[in-house]
Amino acid sequence: MTRSYTSGPDTTRIDLFGYDETGKPQVYEGLYYIFKNKAPVEAGSVSYQQALQHLLNTSAQVRQLRSHGASDAAIIQQQVTRLKGFYQPTSHWWYDQKQQLIRRENNSLAKANKSSSSNQQPKPNSMTITESTSSQTVFHYNHQGRVVREEIQSVFPLKADSAATHTITRHELENTYSPNGLLLTEMWTTNNRVSRYEYRYTYF
Repeated sequence: MTRSYTSGPDTTRIDLFGYDETGKPQVYEGLYYIFKNKAPVEAGSVSYQQALQHLLNTSAQVRQLRSHGASDAAIIQQQVTRLKGFYQPTSHWWYDQKQQLIRRENNSLAKANKSSSSNQQPKPNSMTITESTSSQTVFHYNHQGRVVREEIQSVFPLKADSAATHTITRHELENTYSPNGLLLTEMWTTNNRVSRYEYRYTYF
């Protein structure tokens, strides 16, 4: 189940719940998006863990739910109006004075399994991020406002038995356009390997 709502003049929240075969919520994911001038500037996940623990420490009603086997997801679904989530940003966007996107960053941080309560074993098909990755993209525009160059850098983790901790991949994309704005060529450069694509248009 997906629930979307505004939590402020510039913020949209999305709560995702997954259910087991009996209809009880077992997994959850909280997301948020912050907008400025109708364009996204920040996004990420919402963590309820600290607030949930505080509620378990202070609310007899919530402790009773836990004693009856309620998962974290079930408690959050019932008590979400009493929980203040902690924002964990994973994406940022920057714009120039013309509101053109000039830079984008994405980071995926390793998360704990959210399949059930903290004292239970993780369940299959639960929402879990097992690797941490990051990427940064810089955009360049021509006088027509079209992207002529993208510079992309991505960082990926390596396996635990590797001597290095991560690997870096760099991409560059260069575009050319016709006078009326049609895309003519794309040239991808990835770690010094070049691929070029040409586009031709037929009019009827």
